[in-house]
Amino acid sequence: MRSSKSEKELHIQLWRDSGLSKVEYATQSGLNPQAFYGWFKKSKQEQQSTVEFVEIQRKENESEEAPTTSIKITLNSGYEITVAPGFDRITLSTILDVIERRR
Repeated sequence: MRSSKSEKELHIQLWRDSGLSKVEYATQSGLNPQAFYGWFKKSKQEQQSTVEFVEIQRKENESEEAPTTSIKITLNSGYEITVAPGFDRITLSTILDVIERRR
């Protein structure tokens, strides 16, 4: 039985939220573990090719001081990250690596 793209994406998201290994999730969900690995690999390749960056422009009257309000980043995967004033760029990059499985 073939699964639609949305069904595959749903299973991948449910697996991520489950804390189970891929084999455990596939077995418990009645999926073929090899097929599930294939879905995951294809999904990962598609995510890497669809990462989008948004340019942020600074207004002329904004000062060089650190921001005093948080910003919210919404990723294509649906995750939302709120970045507080004075955030550490390395930590943010590490968080994005983990969420987007970039490394």
